[in-house]
Amino acid sequence: MKVLELILAVIFGIGVFFKNSHWPGGYMFITISLTLLAMQYFFLSFILFNKIKLKNIFQNETYKNIPPAKIIGTIGFGIGLSTLLMGILFEFLHWPGGDINIYSGITVIFIIFIVSIIKYLKTKSKYYIPIFIRFFIWTFIGIISLFINL
Repeated sequence: MKVLELILAVIFGIGVFFKNSHWPGGYMFITISLTLLAMQYFFLSFILFNKIKLKNIFQNETYKNIPPAKIIGTIGFGIGLSTLLMGILFEFLHWPGGDINIYSGITVIFIIFIVSIIKYLKTKSKYYIPIFIRFFIWTFIGIISLFINL
């Protein structure tokens, strides 16, 4: 899951480079990578953030050590990230509705980010570090795409 996420992020970067260099295929790379990344976050975020292997997704003992609040939080974070990514995609393609998607996605993931910070300060668990990293990277890209005409 993490490898796919990294590959899609690199393809997104290549697409941005192609687009800004006015080479053909930039929009295609951006569209495919952000759409697949948003689908991964939307449908499989609880697997990705809870470090569950895809082959163990349907086994009950996989979820015994994970509190329901973590599963709900990661699902909410995934929905917020996918909304943010669709907003970024809309902004890159100059489609209407990108602003509202970015604002709603940032709002949702910011709320979960605040809860994660509180939980992290109480437990000092490394579980929250990937959530923080993804929050900062995608929020930064979303804010840049709002204010800079790409």
